Amino acid sequence: MNTIEVVLNRTDTERLIEASRPLPGFCLMVDIIESTKLKDQVTKKWITDLAFTFHWIRSRIPAEARQLKIVGDMMMFWLPYDSLITSDYTIASFFQSLIEMFD
Repeated sequence: MNTIEVVLNRTDTERLIEASRPLPGFCLMVDIIESTKLKDQVTKKWITDLAFTFHWIRSRIPAEARQLKIVGDMMMFWLPYDSLITSDYTIASFFQSLIEMFD
């Protein structure tokens, strides 16, 4: 995974923005519904359950997808469009995987 370091001075930030190029793709956001109920349980249990769920979600996302962030119980990924062209993975197959998780 690549890491970008952003130095918070105006010149470097403007240069970084200028060097950035559009990358067509999809932003996938996965939010765990009703997680407040989960957090009412013993801390060790809900942290373990969230970690397992995040791991499971990550295992269903293609390797080309970049995890952008986790905020609370939501994960965000960027999936470049070109990676979909060269693989059997589709957005529909991702959603099917999420649905199967609850069967």
